[in-house]
Amino acid sequence: MKRQSILMAIVAGLSLMVLLGVLGIGFSQRGQAEESPDPTPILQYPDVPPTPTIASQPTNVPSLAGTVLFTDDFSSEESLSNWTFIDLEQVLPGTQSVWVVQDGRLVQDRTAEARNPSIRETLAVTGSPSWTDYTITAEVYDQENATFGLVARRQGNSFYRYRIIADTYEATPKQVLEKVVDGVATPLVEIDAPGYEQRRWYTVSLSVVGSDIQASLDGNVVAEATDTTLTNGQAGLYTRAMGGIFFDDVIVVAP
Repeated sequence: MKRQSILMAIVAGLSLMVLLGVLGIGFSQRGQAEESPDPTPILQYPDVPPTPTIASQPTNVPSLAGTVLFTDDFSSEESLSNWTFIDLEQVLPGTQSVWVVQDGRLVQDRTAEARNPSIRETLAVTGSPSWTDYTITAEVYDQENATFGLVARRQGNSFYRYRIIADTYEATPKQVLEKVVDGVATPLVEIDAPGYEQRRWYTVSLSVVGSDIQASLDGNVVAEATDTTLTNGQAGLYTRAMGGIFFDDVIVVAP
């Protein structure tokens, strides 16, 4: 009987040792898991590129001799009252192109309250319909649009226009100096290449003096033409309602 008791004690002791060993392994593995978690996250989000910063504006903007008819540096939202914003096609109420003043610049901000992008052409015009001979100059920065330009002698749906598209787009011609009469555009000068580089500032000018029309980019004459169709009208800015384009330091000077 005594021998049987001793045997039962030995079996119990061995069972206890096995149990403690199992528990020890479990606690050890748990501790290792807590100390060294799986480096692979359960859900991985794609990398989102940061919003591109806008480059500094040029400091060597060419000065123009003559009488200043108009100037705007968009230092406050009150600048919007100096401009009329026009869509060059009929649109439904509430879907118009949106222009805002942001960080001291005039920004084309797509269309409607939802800010939907559109390839619709849009203008921001200023000044008097009686203006005749003048040069409009502006600084322009295209972050994600495709085209920009200037208009002169605008009356209704008629005006002279210089427009240029980005090099990243295959469409040609890249640069066009044209007249638009009652909404119908007629090219005066077409240039297949080059266009312009996005995400950098440009200084663009459009001059109308008598029958002479001249477009310049960064101080270099890029297109010249002669036409007598339009003799007077407002000056303005041109782009498409894709958003992501900035205008600044607009000045209109008479010779």
